[in-house]
Amino acid sequence: MKYIATSVSVVSAFLFAYDWFNINIKYLVYMLVLIVASIFGALVAHAWREDE
Repeated sequence: MKYIATSVSVVSAFLFAYDWFNINIKYLVYMLVLIVASIFGALVAHAWREDE
């Protein structure tokens, strides 16, 4: 649940930054992909630990 709350706050912060500073859309997409990948990796690692 912690991961979801963190991801939501980070994504909303990036959307705010995009709206406020008009960041390049390619950069925004790249950052979102990195965030999703890191969250997925964290969830997989968490599930892996619970299996043992």
